[in-house]
Amino acid sequence: AGDDPLLSTELRRHFLLITKEAVNNIARHSGATQARINFEVHARCLKLRVSDNGRGFDGAACQHGNGLANMRRRATWLGGSAELQASPGEGTVITVVAPF
Repeated sequence: AGDDPLLSTELRRHFLLITKEAVNNIARHSGATQARINFEVHARCLKLRVSDNGRGFDGAACQHGNGLANMRRRATWLGGSAELQASPGEGTVITVVAPF
């Protein structure tokens, strides 16, 4: 009983890879001077929020690359969801929520 981690290995791995991809996107594309990574636990769900103060982009007009698609796919595999909020000049926020 004491050996059981609160978060499964699979959940931790996917959240690590999602976070890594989000940080990589910030470093490569955003021009940000600040970024934040927040983890929260709510009602047996883990919530990740990665935000930056970068240049943002027009999410409707932008062709999303594999990174964003992979984040969404990983969230779906975990039974959760990923949401992207971005607009030109406003920075970007990626929110991922998954049950545990």
